[in-house]
Amino acid sequence: MRGRLRRWLGDDKLAPVEGGEALLRLFEASQAEPVVLFLHDPHCPVSALARIRLRKYSGQVHVVDVSRQHALSRRIEAFTGVRHESPQALVLRRGRPVWHASHGAISAEGIREAVEAARQDG
Repeated sequence: MRGRLRRWLGDDKLAPVEGGEALLRLFEASQAEPVVLFLHDPHCPVSALARIRLRKYSGQVHVVDVSRQHALSRRIEAFTGVRHESPQALVLRRGRPVWHASHGAISAEGIREAVEAARQDG
């Protein structure tokens, strides 16, 4: 899956989340720095448009393929309390969502502003 997903993503700053352990590490990492998650379906044209908008974000984005990683997307919903939608972007800080958007509301600017705000909140 890794090679196929990387080709679909087309950008090294869009990194696939490889499984449950990797997801837990991202939640832990959000204690120190904001973490960006993108839940997408590679078969969905709306998700493809969101991916294009995300490429304008200069930071790292961690990607969950909801068509193949159903359990992972359910875990994200359980951990965050944010109802699953696809495509969907979330910014995590201290293990909690501080911002989220879905479908056409996903933007690089929205993520950038949420990450900056989360960093300022310490």
